[in-house]
Amino acid sequence: MERRKISFSNKITILGFLLSIGVVYQHTQWKFLGGGYATWIYNFLFYLIETCVPFFFMISGYLFFRTYKVSNLKEKLISRVHTLLIPYILWNIIYAFFMIGSSKAGLIKNITIGKNVWNILFQILNAEFSPLWFVKYLMLFVIVSPIVYYVIRNKFSGLILLICCIGMNFIFYYNGIMQIPLNVNANNFVMFNYQWIYYLIGGYAALNLKSLVEAGNKKKVYIGLVIILLLISSYILIDKFHVRNAVISHGWRIIYICALWFVFDVLPEIKVKSWMKNSFFLYCSHLMVLQCFQRVIDLILEKIGIAGGVLSIIEYIIVPWMIIGLLLVIAEFLKRYTPDIWKLFTGGRG
Repeated sequence: MERRKISFSNKITILGFLLSIGVVYQHTQWKFLGGGYATWIYNFLFYLIETCVPFFFMISGYLFFRTYKVSNLKEKLISRVHTLLIPYILWNIIYAFFMIGSSKAGLIKNITIGKNVWNILFQILNAEFSPLWFVKYLMLFVIVSPIVYYVIRNKFSGLILLICCIGMNFIFYYNGIMQIPLNVNANNFVMFNYQWIYYLIGGYAALNLKSLVEAGNKKKVYIGLVIILLLISSYILIDKFHVRNAVISHGWRIIYICALWFVFDVLPEIKVKSWMKNSFFLYCSHLMVLQCFQRVIDLILEKIGIAGGVLSIIEYIIVPWMIIGLLLVIAEFLKRYTPDIWKLFTGGRG
């Protein structure tokens, strides 16, 4: 009997969970000082992991427009207040207290704290203490989406808009306007446009290519695999060019994400567990726990004089899974015993 292909909703849930794991690894510091193949492998994996947040943007754009109608705009906006705005405010307040307190205690270094209350308040609202810059941009995208809808619902005009946005990204980079490395806290049109392209692709696909995106088959899986292999080969051959050129990296990630989406259709239909639905909680909460874990481990390794050695590689591999396991246990506890608090901090997800 032929196995059932993974359903769209389960695919989104599993992808979201895996991408959250990727984000945890993206924020895990690489402390190994030996260089060589180990560092090259880390740099390569980090390059792949950096596609996790753009993938989230693309999925978010797709999900927003997948069921979008002018008649349900008010309902969607109210929904985003609960799923984005309220969690955004709550998590940023918690991170502000945690990061400032940890900085004063010497647990966290290289953090900028405003000189007065107003500066700190702005940092909180701008998500400068937390990883929730992603949610900040999502809220901005939701605000402009009802207007953009009238453009991207048409295949031709939507494609023109997408080409224009990619073209602006090209101009910003080669004219030196784009700040490298990218500053996610920079509130400017350059950064907005860079992230918006991913969201726009998702929205365009939802309105014009829905059957292509959701009707997976073996042929698409094989094509996706070939594309990914070619992309990886291009990175291996000219890795320095990839890393240093923001336009090349941007295009590479767009193609990689699209190919990876179809490759995931190779998965059979599976029963999604409760803990697999905790990707948003994992994304929001991991950074403060991770930084404390790594700081304590660093102090121990420095004290016994082996910091930066092979144990640092083991630390990089193991610590994220320790954090993920701990946070998943906390998430299941909150869902079971404090459901109202859980809903506030996650927008009812999971």
